[in-house]
Amino acid sequence: MKSDVISTLAPARDNSVQSYYLKLGKETIHGLSREDIESLHEAIDDFLDREDEISLASEDLSSDLGQYSVIRKTTTFDDGIFNTDYSASGLWVEIQCTPSWVILDLFMSLLSFLNQVEKMDIQCSIPGIKPRKIKPLPLKKSKHDVLLLEENDAQKKIETIKEIPMILKSETLTKINVAPKVEYDVVINDQGLSGLSREQVMEIQGVIDRFLENMV
Repeated sequence: MKSDVISTLAPARDNSVQSYYLKLGKETIHGLSREDIESLHEAIDDFLDREDEISLASEDLSSDLGQYSVIRKTTTFDDGIFNTDYSASGLWVEIQCTPSWVILDLFMSLLSFLNQVEKMDIQCSIPGIKPRKIKPLPLKKSKHDVLLLEENDAQKKIETIKEIPMILKSETLTKINVAPKVEYDVVINDQGLSGLSREQVMEIQGVIDRFLENMV
């Protein structure tokens, strides 16, 4: 995983200094110093405290909207048969030669996304389509515990890249009648634990809490 932070490659670590690894399931973050762990703890704390500050699309509402995108309908009449497709473009995004149902499906998905993720409460009545009740995503309990353990001599030889911690949050809508899937990535030193639930992020924070308490 990459960030915009300038990285420092550390091909040879001082094996006399104890290092640690953070593991959840099949993913592991190696080469963590105590300072790294404290920095990660602070980043997660700050993120969870300020998660409500994430900007919403409604903040960009203005009278200029609707001036930057182009939608085109192209119809060909060939051998007595009409064929129609659609194209759309906006800034760096293009949809080309797509059938009408894809345009309609995209519209429905965008409407649901803006209402559910961006909290815009857009009221829209579409002939022939009944409003659907939003179903919550089924909760999946993790089968793995978060581990924060000392590295052995072999693990200490793994090369690491020093980078500050970063938290990523993604909200993905796949069906208009199902709540968006919310996932988090916890990244430090160019390594990460991905696809986490909020509960798993909090579990990581709890494990680090106990680790730091025992270090005092």
